[in-house]
Amino acid sequence: MMKDNILSIVLERASRYNSREVFRQRDPESNSYKSISWESLVSTSQMVSRSLLSLGTDTFENIGIFSDNRPEWIFSDLGIIGIRSVVVPFYSTSSKQQLKYIVDETRMRLIFVGNREQYEKALWLLENTDTLKKIVVFDAGIAPDNDSCISWEKFIGLDPENHFDDEMKRRMQDIQPEDLVTIIYTSGTTGESKGVMLTHSTFLYTFKIHDERLEVKESDVSVCFLPLSHVFERMWTYYMLYRGATNVFIDNPREIIKHISVIKPTLMCTVPRFLRRPTKGFRQNSQNGLLSRKKYSTGR
Repeated sequence: MMKDNILSIVLERASRYNSREVFRQRDPESNSYKSISWESLVSTSQMVSRSLLSLGTDTFENIGIFSDNRPEWIFSDLGIIGIRSVVVPFYSTSSKQQLKYIVDETRMRLIFVGNREQYEKALWLLENTDTLKKIVVFDAGIAPDNDSCISWEKFIGLDPENHFDDEMKRRMQDIQPEDLVTIIYTSGTTGESKGVMLTHSTFLYTFKIHDERLEVKESDVSVCFLPLSHVFERMWTYYMLYRGATNVFIDNPREIIKHISVIKPTLMCTVPRFLRRPTKGFRQNSQNGLLSRKKYSTGR
């Protein structure tokens, strides 16, 4: 029987798979792939939850993620929803004004950021919004130079004695199917961006639909390369967790063809535009047996 919220599903899968691989991430310097276990996924996500509680994060508070795809994105995502707060993702190329509009509308107090450019835009937001007070920086190469900023490593260590463990568990137990998971803002092509509110039950319904159409196994390997800030890749990543498959993170979607022969995915989600642009390389890899053409889902 399916659990009634995303976090319960992840915890159940982690108890089943333990040290088995759930994510893989490429190290740009060594060009090798780092494996991340289910145990690490849960422990790090819960460190995020306790650290947020130590900062006084409220139930249903809106928290931002402004980053390219990386495991920390999902660690933060699960850590946020694990205390019944709400994730507000930003496209990684959003302008300062686009960011400001959403921060102001959601009354956001804390934002996670990825690279240097995103960090500098977030610093601007500190000075130009009324509510933003804290920036958490994923990239280890960035040394925060502002009292309102904190590195990822320091952030996840804010509660070393697990003082907020009971509060975290209480909030986890209180999660309801109709709790908000995320507010995803539209691109704003027809005016100001509008926030789409999605609940746990919304995502779980898509799992049932996917189960009717797809055969996904625990041994499958997928590629997370479309933006996690978009509902399509986010939903697919949740579905990979639900099915117990391995997901490999690609931070730059333009490099997908270069890495696909190394990753050897058995399935992936994509969009028609991607299939048209690098068609030759994609089809060649598919014909070489690196990707079954029957096992990718498109956003159409």
